[in-house]
Amino acid sequence: MAYIFNMPDVGEGMAEGEIVAWDVKVGDQVNEEDTLVEIQNDKSVEEITSPVTGTVTKLYYEEGDLAMVGEPLIAFEGEGLEDNEAEAAPASTPESPAQEEKAEDPAPASNGGGSYYKFRLPDVGEGMAEGEIVSWLVSEGDTITEEDSLVEIQNDKSVEEVASPVAGTVKKILVEAGTIANVGDVLAEIDSPEHNGEDDGAEDTSTPSQPAQEAKADEGNDDATGSAASAPATADPNRVIQAMPSVRKYARDKGVDISLVNGTGKNGQITRDDIDNFDPSAQAEGSQEASQQPAPAKEEKAAKKSPAPAPTVSNEDLVERVKISPMRRIISESMTTSKFTAPQVSLFMDVEVSKLWDHRKKFKGIAAERDVKLTFLPYVVKALVAAVKKYPMLNASIDEENREYILKKYYNVGIATDTDNGLFVPNIKNANQKSMFEIANEINEKAARAHAGELTNEEMGDGTITISNIGSAGGEFFTPILNFPEVAILGFGAIKQEPVVNDEGELAVGRVLKLSLTFDHRIVDGAVGQRCLNEVARLLSEPELLLMEG
Repeated sequence: MAYIFNMPDVGEGMAEGEIVAWDVKVGDQVNEEDTLVEIQNDKSVEEITSPVTGTVTKLYYEEGDLAMVGEPLIAFEGEGLEDNEAEAAPASTPESPAQEEKAEDPAPASNGGGSYYKFRLPDVGEGMAEGEIVSWLVSEGDTITEEDSLVEIQNDKSVEEVASPVAGTVKKILVEAGTIANVGDVLAEIDSPEHNGEDDGAEDTSTPSQPAQEAKADEGNDDATGSAASAPATADPNRVIQAMPSVRKYARDKGVDISLVNGTGKNGQITRDDIDNFDPSAQAEGSQEASQQPAPAKEEKAAKKSPAPAPTVSNEDLVERVKISPMRRIISESMTTSKFTAPQVSLFMDVEVSKLWDHRKKFKGIAAERDVKLTFLPYVVKALVAAVKKYPMLNASIDEENREYILKKYYNVGIATDTDNGLFVPNIKNANQKSMFEIANEINEKAARAHAGELTNEEMGDGTITISNIGSAGGEFFTPILNFPEVAILGFGAIKQEPVVNDEGELAVGRVLKLSLTFDHRIVDGAVGQRCLNEVARLLSEPELLLMEG
């Protein structure tokens, strides 16, 4: 019987993994728990073992291929194996049924007869996608007239009152104050005899759907340049139309597709004058011009994440092409995600650390007696933990889906480690609970494991803040990139002898450390970041304070 083993999730929520090496081939007899394949996930190379005993009949991927989690990876045959071939089919197989199901979904504009008028959240700002319900100005059961204020909405810049497009009785408020609603969401139902069954904005979002599909089908046709083909292309099927029912009726009577009309009223509301002034031919010309304009910001952001075009090489004989390793590709993707997700700010500071230098020199021999290599890094770990205890926003992450900050009361400090195989970030778990010597030992042990490629996901996962040591390579100031989703990273530069002014106001030679702090400006303000950096500097300049801070 054919048993198919699907690609497992070998990382924290990974979606795909690269086949680094197969440890079996077709025809091999394997036992349960035998190693089948090595998979590169986001952080390390993991060995995948066999869940069954049997004979390998098929390998679905070659080395170097990307395998999606849940897709067939390897097939077996053997006595007692359950035939799961149908169940293990690729996730893409049910495409046709999914399309049929989608086709059977009712159109969103269809409300059915007898239903109340649906009042939807309009766009009350410049292209806003959502707004917060600040307060309702009416209650269920209230009688309202057209243009009465219904609700206060917080957009990106201000609080706006939104008026009722119809007269009637408020039957149901569907979204409570304090809730975030997306543009187009139904906020309330109004019993308006003249307009019951209508859906604010839905009528117009469905109107251009067929022409839009036809326009898409004709894409690339050089003859499709007339206004009939170009005008519908400007209709956004997701746009919520702001117009009173009387204006909608006026547009229908005049044969104007209101979804193509730009509103000049408050918050982009369409008025009768807009209908009267609408010029279909001008709109068609506008659509042709619009097709040549740059993509919107959202599309531009997505485009930035797309692979760059291949560079032009003038002389192939004088270049060497090296395949990007799985780890380097993952580092690239992680850095890109970090830069395009978090607005990052970096601060820099010189710190006179002669006392730190002497302190390490004093205890270096004692550490060696305990087989501990004492560097400056453990001091930085202790100082950073003490600082973020005072400024917890830097030991946090952002839950964008629930719009919450996650302030972490544990301190897992990542140590960026440069190896021949790429950059790894093992972290010191619960660094606040460990001694200087314990931290030093753990840093050295994990660095050795990183160089040997032996780090586990557990050793690299659940970090809360990171330290990057460019000083070991002779660097000074730099702008470290966040180890996303962390919101802060401390750059540790070289310690060099430089002229300084001492406490007596005299010029002297001191030992100066360069510190760089990068943070996510969505959660950490500049002043908070600077105060945290000041605290790190204070503790490193007076290392005995680290004992007081614990």
